Amino acid sequence: MIHLFPKIVKMIKNVSSILLLVLVFSFSSCTKSKEEVIPISSELLYFRYAKDATNTTSRLEYAIKFTNLNLYSIKGSFEIFMKFDDNEAIFTTIGPAPCKSIEGNSSCIYTIDTDGIRVENNALVNTITFERVEYSIEE
Repeated sequence: MIHLFPKIVKMIKNVSSILLLVLVFSFSSCTKSKEEVIPISSELLYFRYAKDATNTTSRLEYAIKFTNLNLYSIKGSFEIFMKFDDNEAIFTTIGPAPCKSIEGNSSCIYTIDTDGIRVENNALVNTITFERVEYSIEE
């Protein structure tokens, strides 16, 4: 029995070392450090604003392609910055929306096609220009 005690202690030390290595490896492979996250890229595919000559109708169309180069899916939100007759406007994604979740190594295209864009006094907008888009990744 006395000869078995050192062997048991050595075996317990080996098992605890292996268990510690497994825990460290498992934890490090599950977490993503901020340095590893590749930002979502965006590309404006098209942007068109047309106002009818009679000043009664208008149409806004655009498409933005978001690309996730990470190996894992990303969740986030985005803001679209535009100018309406030289007044700044920011559109923020709230609630469910396309491209708020993008699978790894894939892209998502966010499109808008709407008519009747009007400002506060119910007047049609003369010009709309696209400024930029910013995608924020959720932690």
